Amino acid sequence: METIHKHGSTKQESLIEETLDPEQIDVQSFPIIDEETFDPEDEEDQSPHESRAPRILTKADIKRYTFDPYAHIPEEKFIYPGFLPEGDLAVWIGEEKSRKTTLLLQLSVCAALGKPFLTFPCARPEGLSVFYVDYESKESSIQKRYSAIRDVMNLTPQEFLQLQANLTILEMRKAQRDGKRLLPPFPYTGNKKELEPWKVLFGETHADLYIFDPMRSFHSGDENDSGKIEKLFSGLREVSGGANITIAHHMRKSSQRTQEVLLQENMRAWSDGARGSSAIKAHADVIVCQERTEIDGEEWLDWGVFLKDAADVMPRKLVESGPETFFHLTSRDVPGFLKNAYEVLRGHSYSTIELTQALINADISRTTAYRQIGHLKSHGLLVRGTDKKWETLP
Repeated sequence: METIHKHGSTKQESLIEETLDPEQIDVQSFPIIDEETFDPEDEEDQSPHESRAPRILTKADIKRYTFDPYAHIPEEKFIYPGFLPEGDLAVWIGEEKSRKTTLLLQLSVCAALGKPFLTFPCARPEGLSVFYVDYESKESSIQKRYSAIRDVMNLTPQEFLQLQANLTILEMRKAQRDGKRLLPPFPYTGNKKELEPWKVLFGETHADLYIFDPMRSFHSGDENDSGKIEKLFSGLREVSGGANITIAHHMRKSSQRTQEVLLQENMRAWSDGARGSSAIKAHADVIVCQERTEIDGEEWLDWGVFLKDAADVMPRKLVESGPETFFHLTSRDVPGFLKNAYEVLRGHSYSTIELTQALINADISRTTAYRQIGHLKSHGLLVRGTDKKWETLP
């Protein structure tokens, strides 16, 4: 219950009034704005290069955005539990020619059909609406990858129709060749009128998942300017209507990096090699890391994810399911940090409780046991058998 002070004000209002004492405010640099007479349209009409003084914090703002420990907070939803939360902004980092577009197309097809992506089950088995804006691929390349992924998934006639209905791929390169500019570069300026074409895009398509590939082609401005990056991401969140946004982003050239770190060794340090300001990672909710390696004709991808509000997806090795299938699977190779737990559990079936106890009996701490069981599952090395018990894959 709120404490009532003199003059009928609440404790919170009294605090705000003290904080916003007009005598202590320099009105030249920080004008007081009357909520009742302020017209946001006046602000939007100004030139994008015209300086605008910041709006002062109001009592209504304080009331609306103060954390309420007694409010009902809905549980966070996921598109792919453990990997891609619903409504988040993800940045997918990798060098050029590291198969980012291939894996993003695989994600798009799987999401549109409500099917698992790698080892992650889809939380929406009915499928999602996916809108993929591809700025660089040729039509023939898209067709080749799309057809191969579709064929290796062995879709039913009904799934063919579902995929066609749920997945839209906008060919920006084709439009540019025809002399058409379908979308202006996403603005940095903060002028809301410049967001209108993007509001139309999101408002007309109503997709659950938007993919922009790559970042350098869909925006204007300097990626090294942290202030502009903040405006870019906040603008995207404003117009997206709560949809998930995933953006492909390139690494710097190896000659421009201060240190060479392998993704599988330290994906956070590896991700510091991404182009542009560190604000790109700071303002994203999900960072996907992808590195391609080829040795003696054998190619694989190292792939991992770190999230702001969930456990990391530790780097794992991805391999193509077959030549020219463009469909990747998690390798069954056991990472070094999981080998001990894997050997302890190998060859036996366990209930969930028995799993943890087996590792504890092998002198693995309870906290580490929980964490490694999760990693074994996400790597596809620990699965439920026909008797519903957990068992390791050979």
